[in-house]
Amino acid sequence: MAVRTDSFDLGTLGLASGEGRRLTLAVAPGSFDFGGTAYDVEPAQVDVFASSHTCLPVFQAFNENLLLNNGAAGMPNLAGVREGLLTRIATHAFGGTQRRFGLRRGALHCDAIAIDYDDAAWRRSFHAQWPPGSDAHTSYGSRIDEGTDYRIDEALRI
Repeated sequence: MAVRTDSFDLGTLGLASGEGRRLTLAVAPGSFDFGGTAYDVEPAQVDVFASSHTCLPVFQAFNENLLLNNGAAGMPNLAGVREGLLTRIATHAFGGTQRRFGLRRGALHCDAIAIDYDDAAWRRSFHAQWPPGSDAHTSYGSRIDEGTDYRIDEALRI
């Protein structure tokens, strides 16, 4: 049986919250069996992989390929600002002041665009639905209330 490689105990590293955000693992998955069905794994044939997730934003270059993650549309993402982010991928440059960072690959302009939201109303709604002690409050409460210390140079990795 193969050794399990999909979970890691980072607690033994003694990291504080947010310090593990640059953990890089190079894992080449092989064929596997799931539910009695065999699956062959092949590298993705994409130039740009864009996702939306509730973690922090990252635009990462891997040789000529890009991984783009906006972070969160409705929570603070960057230090000193209370705004969400969306990922814009287009064939022409964005001309607005809402652009926070981005990069260009060939004909593509990939940008993190700020989303303004009613922060006070969002906080009231969040705390009404997810009181202290709830899973969501434990996971996101301090980020929603205090923002992040995450910088653009941490998000833009080229």
